[in-house]
Amino acid sequence: MIQPSVLKIIAVLAHPDDAELTCFGTLLKYVAQGHEVKVIIACTGERGISIPERKHSTQRLEQSLRYQESLRAFSATGIEVETLAYEDGSLAFNCDLISAIETKLRTSQPDILLTHFVCANGNDHQDHYVLGQTCVNAALRCKSLKKLLHAEPLQPVKCDFMPNYFVNITDYFERKIQALSEHTSQQGRAYLTREFHLTRSRNNALAAATEFHTQGLLFESFYCRQWVDL
Repeated sequence: MIQPSVLKIIAVLAHPDDAELTCFGTLLKYVAQGHEVKVIIACTGERGISIPERKHSTQRLEQSLRYQESLRAFSATGIEVETLAYEDGSLAFNCDLISAIETKLRTSQPDILLTHFVCANGNDHQDHYVLGQTCVNAALRCKSLKKLLHAEPLQPVKCDFMPNYFVNITDYFERKIQALSEHTSQQGRAYLTREFHLTRSRNNALAAATEFHTQGLLFESFYCRQWVDL
């Protein structure tokens, strides 16, 4: 009997909580299937202030606070997490960032890369756009890569996001919500709530197939830019 090969998956996201928001269920599913998964967070996220703290004119968080929240979110998942420690909001499409990402890809030799959708109309966070664009560029020179998946942005319609790849995360949905709850520094943000992700995941099920929605399944969605049969 031929044993399925172990795939290497790397998710490169801009901020602490981005992986949890966009592809946490998918990453857990890969782990459950026996694959190797790693998450790279580009920025420390110190400018991500909670809604209540904004009212008190708080400008910045302690630098490692949000990264520690992500470490707790991914604890006991078997997923390695690291940060490149760029300043929040400072990402630029230049040789420094491209080289940093390319080095990580060269070291990891991933089969699958997950990153942000490249929203060209300016309706997504600038760090998301830059990092997604950087990953596309770096991926061109990653010979091991078979799939390049762009995760659904928070406002997919405004970003002209048209998914063509769907992952059933029904069995991992509650664990995803638990992971999001670790981001206490971001309290007050609607996109961290269970209701937001339940609606989003149900909509993705409907987009994938009508019967998936009627069966009560929950999905994460992606735009697959590069797809080689595994």
